Amino acid sequence: MKRFFEDIQKSNSYYYTKGSYDLNDFVCFIALVMCTICMIVADIIFGYSRSDDIKVTIYYVVTIILTLPFIVNIIIKTVQIFLFKRKFKKIKEEGKLFVGHIIDEKPGKVLFKLQYTDIEKRSYYPIVAYYENGEYVKRTSKYCFSNAFRDGLSDDEVNIYVYKNNFIIDNLKTTADNGKSINDPENSNWSENKALRNAMIAGAITGILILAARCTRVILLHYYV
Repeated sequence: MKRFFEDIQKSNSYYYTKGSYDLNDFVCFIALVMCTICMIVADIIFGYSRSDDIKVTIYYVVTIILTLPFIVNIIIKTVQIFLFKRKFKKIKEEGKLFVGHIIDEKPGKVLFKLQYTDIEKRSYYPIVAYYENGEYVKRTSKYCFSNAFRDGLSDDEVNIYVYKNNFIIDNLKTTADNGKSINDPENSNWSENKALRNAMIAGAITGILILAARCTRVILLHYYV
């Protein structure tokens, strides 16, 4: 449950949408629970009030009709997750492993949008690049992720398992786990500016140490020679 609220408040998750329940599924589940509670309460009330059997039957039929879409959604998503995890496992076990990078992405459908707010979550299809037999290869994933990779990941390096004409991405370094996204200006590893700054700092420290050594030598020679 914690992840669903983090999906609303933050933008730090990164997971296959077909392999996990999302906020819409969570809402459907809550709606189903509420309808079930209402049916139980109504059953108790009808039992005490000895209501007409026809009215009770109508109530139950209407309630079942209203809850049916939620039940179907949960069943479909559960089957979808099961099938995707089987496919994921098969590709990972039988596929060929490459180490590459996510270099871009294609926008997918909107996962959820809260009315009267600016909160919107969209799925994305990552584009990966890696070297295969000395050739630079770019592929677009058939499966979408829950977030833009520059927001959801702290590092764009990933493991790529290729099997036939399909591939999956694994070994993800997520923002939720590492605290900083690729878009974070303080996230350092891939920044040329920070590398240049570090080199300048290292050069300055080296220069100061050399100057201090020279000054110490001059002082010692002046007083003891």
